[in-house]
Amino acid sequence: MMTKNEELREAYLDILKGIDAAYLVPNKSNNPSTKGLSGLFLTSIHPNYGNAKNKIMIIGRETKGWKWNEKIGVELVDLESCVDQALKSHNSFFFNQLKKKNSRGKAFHNFTRTVGKKSGTEGLIYANLFCFALNKTIPTKSPIFEEIVNLSERLLCAQIEILKPDIILFMNGFDKSSVAARRQIFPIDGENNVCLDPKNYFDEHGLSSKQLWTFDLKFGDQRIKSYRTYHPSAVSKKAKEGRDFLISLLPNKESK
Repeated sequence: MMTKNEELREAYLDILKGIDAAYLVPNKSNNPSTKGLSGLFLTSIHPNYGNAKNKIMIIGRETKGWKWNEKIGVELVDLESCVDQALKSHNSFFFNQLKKKNSRGKAFHNFTRTVGKKSGTEGLIYANLFCFALNKTIPTKSPIFEEIVNLSERLLCAQIEILKPDIILFMNGFDKSSVAARRQIFPIDGENNVCLDPKNYFDEHGLSSKQLWTFDLKFGDQRIKSYRTYHPSAVSKKAKEGRDFLISLLPNKESK
């Protein structure tokens, strides 16, 4: 029987087959459409994920400094080698981040460490809305932006399908492009609405829907408890209040 990491790897290979090789290691390509792209972001999980008490997916926006593709010795031998390198980089980076202390300038992983401290680290899933960054930021201005969104959707949905998280935290912020991409993948209204039974915490706790919004994500035959709030880099008092209250709602790692 395959492990969950092996299932992810097989799904990634299937999704990425036929992709232009220039997308995989763009810094070694002459294709102008891929100029400035980061390395491909692929999610991996802790080896003990299956036994984790709380399985929580944290979805950011994009990984600004994802440079595995620029390492010495990384060659575009084939798709498999690129997927393996991307997974190795994710695993090494994320689980090293979880071991570090909070620091200035590391807002996103200060947040993931806080979630891990509350709910446990073995079940954490670090994912992103976009599988590429462009010049260390959201890839909106890339000439292949629509392709990036479509590819990101397929990768993210494969992760949810395989890993079946108990909770999803949408931490991708409120800029126009992020909101549009998120709603394309997970519609909030209309006949394709997958965000069911939404509520905010204004009446009970004085928090606006931007500060914290919750819903059940309908995904296949699952209904996944989900929350949406500001990106961890947002420093306003309202943003911090929303994130702090969200942490208080998450399950404890010690509770039975």
